[in-house]
Amino acid sequence: MWLSSRNGGTERADALALAAALRDEDTNAMDMALRQIATWDSALAAQLESPHTPRPQAARAALAACVKRDLPDAVQLP
Repeated sequence: MWLSSRNGGTERADALALAAALRDEDTNAMDMALRQIATWDSALAAQLESPHTPRPQAARAALAACVKRDLPDAVQLP
């Protein structure tokens, strides 16, 4: 399920595509979502450059960053 191509490539659609890929354990969709998010998230792009970063770990970190970015400052995540 690649949502961002259908929804104009929004950040939220990219995050949803990544969440779906993680849920489905779909490595191809995960890689596509990570590459898409890396186009607008320089921190993730730098993390993905390392061959030592496991993709599932990068995906979970990217998803957490997307959620934090969308939440109001009043919401505190652990």
